[in-house]
Parts: sequence; structure tokens; C-alpha cells
Amino acid sequence: MKDDRYPGFRWFVLVAYVIITTATSFSMVAPAPLLGEISKSMKVDMGVATGSAMATFNWFMAIMALVGGFFIDKFGVVRMWLMSLAILTLGSLLTPVIGTSVPGLVFCRFLHALGTGFIMASVAAVAAQWFKPKEQTYVAAFQGFSVCLGIALGLSFVPRIFASTGNWMSAVAWTSVLPIIAFIFGLVVLFGPKPAAAAHAMPEIAGGNLSSGDFKKALLASTIFVLALMGFIDSWCQQNYLNAMMPGFYAAAAPLGLGFGAMGSTKLALAAYFMMVGTLAAPIFTENFFKGNPKPTVFIGLAVAAAFMLTFKMMTPESGDFLLIVAPCVVMFFSSLINPTIVGYASKHYPSSIMGRLGGFLMFFFAIGASIGQTISSVLLSETGSYTPPMMLMVIITFVGALLVFVLRPPKGFEHIYIGK
Repeated sequence: MKDDRYPGFRWFVLVAYVIITTATSFSMVAPAPLLGEISKSMKVDMGVATGSAMATFNWFMAIMALVGGFFIDKFGVVRMWLMSLAILTLGSLLTPVIGTSVPGLVFCRFLHALGTGFIMASVAAVAAQWFKPKEQTYVAAFQGFSVCLGIALGLSFVPRIFASTGNWMSAVAWTSVLPIIAFIFGLVVLFGPKPAAAAHAMPEIAGGNLSSGDFKKALLASTIFVLALMGFIDSWCQQNYLNAMMPGFYAAAAPLGLGFGAMGSTKLALAAYFMMVGTLAAPIFTENFFKGNPKPTVFIGLAVAAAFMLTFKMMTPESGDFLLIVAPCVVMFFSSLINPTIVGYASKHYPSSIMGRLGGFLMFFFAIGASIGQTISSVLLSETGSYTPPMMLMVIITFVGALLVFVLRPPKGFEHIYIGK
């Protein structure tokens, strides 16, 4: 029997969300392959360049994701998409204008983070309002796939754009093309059919009450905080590894790095594609192999990722493909199993009326994990002049996260939500 709450148009919504999220992560990672050029042009060390271009982005995005969840529940997902994409585009276009200094670059990255945070926070609301319960983990997986796709495109094409333009700021400006395309898809969704489920998704905030009873009840139990902490640790590992530390390590001249220059990031592009595969594999591991139990997925994902991170200690400019290409692929595949599993678990166990806020809450911790990880790594890199301290700390943190999953319990007071779904 056809369920009118979930029209077929939801699959176009998923395609649009993939394109929109891809545009945000493409903009997010754009400066990563260019950190060496940013460092030289601004006459700052690699730690300062990494902190200004990457760590500040994640700090801002964390705040925007938390705030964005409230706005999503209040004003709706698609309107927030469109506003966010416009802001994201502005951040890229302003880079050649004001990005010549550290404060100017930080402001442009603030705009990128503002646009990205709201969009990233919307995944749980999209899953809960548009899709059937058994499809919701897959929606979270496709969001993760989209993040990975944007990163892969950024690592592959931004160095080539830079080679063509000869200017890192112009290269960042050209990344505005993808958010503009995504904006068009958002407009189609705005004027397309709405699911009946969405009409019942926000009863508690229809009158402006953003601190509903269900939302408060969710925050008084440990489950959402355990999920948030696992995402915090995974983002510390995943985002720091591929978006900041490894591109810089591959690019920086010896003895600090491997000396491959800006084009060195292309060696990491395949890892981003494996990250995409991992996000799509997450629901298969959890729902099919482990019968809906997220604990084995999370433990295996983080433990294997941590083990393969250690291979950086063996890397030299003369290393073969296993160390320089395959090992990062393994890290990214297994680490990418985590966040879709977390978001899918939340969307199954909490009511859709609070998923914008809870999704923003989770994304806040995901982004804070990346922010703290990149900030600490940047400071350690500047202070020690070596990639070893930040990388070894990342390995330890990731192993701790693998053990944390065993304290996860279903949230009390929402049992009817999971059983009803």
C-alpha cells in the first residue's frame, strides 16, 4: 500500500541534498591543498596557515550547526538551504578581495562555515520528515557520501584550478560555481511537493516554542551525549587527518613533510573516494550484518582507522603506493562508518519534531571535534615543527573512541518512537 506521507519526490530531495552538501564540503576543503601557498603569500608558518584556513572554519561551523538546528525547526529545511548557499557563495567570491591577510581569510572562512553549518545540521530533519524509518540511516549515509564527494573533488580539482590561475585566492573564488548549481536544485525542492510527514514534524515549535518538552527530555538523558562524543572523536580523526594534517604533510618541504607541493594532495584524492564508499557501507554494516546494532560498526571503524593512521610514521618521499595511497584509503573508509551510524541511530530513536535541534546538536559536536583537533594539531605543529605529535595524539584519541561505543544505551522515555517506527 502506498504511503502518502512519503511521496516519490523525496528521491529528488535526496539528490538535491547530495549536491548541496557536496558544494559545502567542496568549499570547506578548498584551502587545504593550498596551505603551502597561503603560508608563503601571507609570510606565516604552516601552523598559522592551517589554523586560519581550516581550524577557524570548523569552530565557526560548530556554532552555526548548533544555532542552525533551531532555525531549521522554526523556518524549514529548504529555506535554510537557500540562504546558506548564498552565504557560502559570497565567502568564495570575497576571497580574492579581502583574503590577502589572515583576518580577511578568517572572515571568508566564517562565511563558508555559516553556510555549511546550517546545511550540515539539516540531515536528521531531512531524514525524519521526508523518508521512511528504514530509509533514514541511508539518508545519513548519503550525507556522509556527499561530504566525501566534495572533499574528493576539492583535493582533485582545486590544485588544478590553482595551476591554471596561478593564484590561490582565484582558485578559491572559482569554487563558488558548485554552490550556485546547488542553489538551483534547492529552488526546485522549495517549489516541489511536500511530504505529509513534514506537516506533522514540527508541532511543538509551531507557536515559537523552541525548547519543547521532548527536546529537554532528550538532553536530560545520556544517549545523545554519548552519540555526540563519538561523533566528536570521529571528526577529530577524520576531518583533521584528511582536511588538514595529511595534505600539509604531503605538501610541505622536507624535513617537515614529504615535499610533494600542492599537487601532492592528488595522492589523497582516492582516500576521499574510499571515504564516500565507507559512508554508503555504514548502513549495510549496521542494518544487514549487525542487525541494527551500531556498536560493532563503530568499534571496528575507529579501531582499524587508528591502527592505519600509524603508517604515517613509515612514509618517505620514496614510499610506494601502499603507504602513500592505500593506507590513507583504509583510514578514511573505516572512519567514515561512524557518523552516518550515529545520525541514523538518533533519527530512529527520537521524534521528528525535535530532529532539527538534535541534528544541530550532534553536528555541533562533530564540528567541535574537528575544530579542537585541528586547533590542537596546528598549535603542536607550530610549537614542535613536526607532524608526529599531532598525529600520535590523533591515534590515541581514536582508540579511545572505539571503546566509548560500549556505553551507548537507547534513550529512556522514547521507546514508543523506535517501536512505532
